[in-house]
Amino acid sequence: MRQAPFPIALLILMLGPFAQAADNKGTSEKVDKPVEVKDLAQANALPRDTRSVAVEYIYGLRKGGQFKAMLKSLAVHPRIRHLSIKLRNSTHVEDDVLDVLAEFESLESLDLRDSRDWEPGAFMQQVMAMQNLKHATFEFFCRSPSVEKWETALKAMPRLESVIFSDGRDHTKRDWETALNKLARDTIARRSAGKDEAVPAPRRQPIVPGIRATPFVIGNRDEPTDTQLNAFAKIFCVALRKLNSDDSKAHALRVFIDPRYLAKHGLSEGELPVKTIVVGSVFNMTIAQDRRTVVCEVSTREHEKELILLRLTLHEGALYLSPGTPPDEQGGTFSPWILRMKLSAGSASDVNRQ
Repeated sequence: MRQAPFPIALLILMLGPFAQAADNKGTSEKVDKPVEVKDLAQANALPRDTRSVAVEYIYGLRKGGQFKAMLKSLAVHPRIRHLSIKLRNSTHVEDDVLDVLAEFESLESLDLRDSRDWEPGAFMQQVMAMQNLKHATFEFFCRSPSVEKWETALKAMPRLESVIFSDGRDHTKRDWETALNKLARDTIARRSAGKDEAVPAPRRQPIVPGIRATPFVIGNRDEPTDTQLNAFAKIFCVALRKLNSDDSKAHALRVFIDPRYLAKHGLSEGELPVKTIVVGSVFNMTIAQDRRTVVCEVSTREHEKELILLRLTLHEGALYLSPGTPPDEQGGTFSPWILRMKLSAGSASDVNRQ
């Protein structure tokens, strides 16, 4: 017996919902083109359905903390899942600006391109705080980032599924680039296989405004320049001024101290029992011939003029202070300088190289 032909109209009616569902699925998986956000007003007025944004730090956004305010506004947006950030070279970025990344609780994808060759990998600590991040692309100018530190960062992000590291200078493949990409693949593979569990990120103490929160990296060179040696010493003196002998904020000086010294004496985390002084004016900086000692002529709360001798060391491409003695056995405190000396009121400010 011949069956009646199945009504085409009825077939279309039955398949309609499935076709619509398939179309919706394709739309949801499509990566939205990032909306370029150029100022705070635009960030505040973004449509509610915006899912992908791109921001670029330019000098004009530095005024009044506009860039940080932009990121804070984007962080509370309910639908943003992808963020692209570009940091230009020769553009000053305050150390605490990228701390805002921790406030992007729903962010799943991050594309961070950092062209500051003197701050390679400075965003590592901030990235570690992004616990929901699934996909990341990092591009930065660097000669030899610390594979060990990045391993700690990767293990601290429990939902990470893919990471790509690249050098932004040219198309030459760097050894560190290969090493970090292999580390990322291996870390994610071991976690997926159940061999490794995510390790919580170490507790970060609050950043003190006005005091840098990242190591002083010298860039793509073997030795620091005179300008860098003087700059490091002056930044440290200014940090002492900002600290104003407040022991509750002394941990902010940890970024200046040789991490090998800190690790040897169990001072890598927690409160930092470092001796401090309140520095006023910075009159002069003199670099010794060994290029590891800087003589700083300053005023302090105690004296009109003092000489402070700082011993510097180079470790993993960054400058640090090398304290001359271990922490005191009784109080546990240590001095970040190797010598302090009061100058008489009439002393000449010129200090010859020794």
